[in-house]
Amino acid sequence: MTEAPKPVFKAPNIPSQKKNEVTPPSGVSAPVASTGLKAAAPAIPAYEKKASQQNTKNTQGVYDDNFAAQLGLPPTILQTKVMAGILGAVLFFGIVLGCTMSGNGGQTHTQGLTGVVLNPEVPANRQRCGIAERTQGCVLYLQNPSRRDREARDFYQEASRMTGVASYTIELGNIEYATSIIRPGWIAQINIPPTGAR
Repeated sequence: MTEAPKPVFKAPNIPSQKKNEVTPPSGVSAPVASTGLKAAAPAIPAYEKKASQQNTKNTQGVYDDNFAAQLGLPPTILQTKVMAGILGAVLFFGIVLGCTMSGNGGQTHTQGLTGVVLNPEVPANRQRCGIAERTQGCVLYLQNPSRRDREARDFYQEASRMTGVASYTIELGNIEYATSIIRPGWIAQINIPPTGAR
């Protein structure tokens, strides 16, 4: 018996390349020039997608996810000097706004009786007229009942009539206060100086 001849395997021929032709890297298809059709993008395996996503995450900086990047502002706004300047400007604006909103003329007395135009010539702890002794000095409060502004000196005659103290004595005890304006419905604070017997 004769043996059957063994099959001979022959390696495939290596395609020849032209001298100026460049082969595209693996995974990228060669452009089709003659048909005018665009070549379809090759499918990227899942493991390569994950690797490319990890590479992009690693290339992002620490300061890429912040308000400046989200608002499209330049990254120099995150510098300490710029932020300190912005915070200083906001603080200054807040102080100015607070001062203008809480500004008080300082002309009214708000503890106890309201709407009183204060008299700087009234000594501290002086009692109201009617409570104090007749020979001691006292403070008399008179309201402006008219519809126009009046000066404090307009009330001196009425204060003299009510207390029995001479009007010139009341004028001497309220020299600076004489030109103070008492608006309608506001109260004048008249200093009644101490005298002998009333």
